[in-house]
Amino acid sequence: MIVFDLACACGCRFEGWFRDHGQMQSQRERGLLLCPACGGAAVHKILSPVAVKTGQRRRLRAEEDGAQVTREDARHGQAALKIISEISAYVEANFENVGPRLAEETLKMCCGDKKMRNIRGEASPEEESLLKGKGINLLKVPILKKEKEEPPQ
Repeated sequence: MIVFDLACACGCRFEGWFRDHGQMQSQRERGLLLCPACGGAAVHKILSPVAVKTGQRRRLRAEEDGAQVTREDARHGQAALKIISEISAYVEANFENVGPRLAEETLKMCCGDKKMRNIRGEASPEEESLLKGKGINLLKVPILKKEKEEPPQ
């Protein structure tokens, strides 16, 4: 079996599984290869994203529909950043920052020595292992640094 990345004129992208390249071509020519979104037959093979480890980070682009992929990637990136920003702001506003005392404070709350409350802070890998060994899992939430505000002009 071989998997091809396919695209329709409507913008839908999907995978097709075939015995070989000839079977894909045959189905396409006979009008059997249809878009799952719109049912249209204007389907063509696109280049599959390939990762090549070169020691340097490089952005790979498909030759076909490259601009569309870039815009779509940007939209997804912006949406993810918005969600992370909202979560970050919520945690900053509703959780007490105990800094490097996170493991210590967590253990005190779990043992009943301190009242339970929402806390955030930092823990070393060793402290994370200690907490995990006691059945306490930490939720790692990125706290985004706010950009410096420009003074009014």
